[in-house]
Amino acid sequence: MLALSAGDAIMHASGEPIEVMADCGLSARHVEGLELANITFSSTADDFQPSIQCVDEKGLEIDNLKAQLADGVAASKFQDVSDVVIRNSPILQR
Repeated sequence: MLALSAGDAIMHASGEPIEVMADCGLSARHVEGLELANITFSSTADDFQPSIQCVDEKGLEIDNLKAQLADGVAASKFQDVSDVVIRNSPILQR
């Protein structure tokens, strides 16, 4: 399991550090065949962004996603996404 907090730094494949931002979640663009399983997003403060945002994807599979969200915030935002399979993720089926 990878646990990161705002202000932490991780290394990009190029060797450059990447700072972790305060919002938690996943954003993916222009991807084909993305499979996600057993993911939990949590935050010490209210997060006002969807936990998962995908744009221009084909073949997205999500199994067992849990997320802490502020009231009224959608769990996901999909744009131009096709061939989606969602399992065991009630937060995405609201």
